[in-house]
Amino acid sequence: MKTRFFSTTFLIALMMTATLTAVANDNPKPVTTIILLKHAETVDTNAENPSLSDLGKRRAELLSDLLRSTPINAIYACKHERTNGTLKPLSAAKGIKLQQYNSAELNKSLFNMYSGNMGNTIVICGDDKTLPQMLNMLTGTKDYTNLSKEEFDNVFVLTSSQLGKADVKKVKYATNL
Repeated sequence: MKTRFFSTTFLIALMMTATLTAVANDNPKPVTTIILLKHAETVDTNAENPSLSDLGKRRAELLSDLLRSTPINAIYACKHERTNGTLKPLSAAKGIKLQQYNSAELNKSLFNMYSGNMGNTIVICGDDKTLPQMLNMLTGTKDYTNLSKEEFDNVFVLTSSQLGKADVKKVKYATNL
């Protein structure tokens, strides 16, 4: 019940943010919503491509529950098992193919994800290195530097009508794990 309430609240906040951003800016351009997050907990943090731990799998399920009522048009993860594992439950629940982006060409990948989904809502999963890079590219700032390797409960909701300019709301989820 708590998850459903939070999910509904999250959805309303997400949609209100996008609507208010468009109205406040009096902007005829479509508002794109990007839900950006770091992968869930992994089995071995020292491995090159670790899979999710049991806790990470539980967090991935809770993310899917959180976004159940949110309209989503595309879901992206890089090639790493941890990012794919984090978004697989959401992809399955939504019936949306989990698409891959190339983290080695992050600028190009992010441009393609953004421009191919203008006016839509997309979910992108990264890691502690790519997440701040994507946040900086989407906001046109250098505000996001290092994110903690130990934090897995942050979701960044960005609304944008132009690449390089975005409003950011940071939301915590599944904090009781």
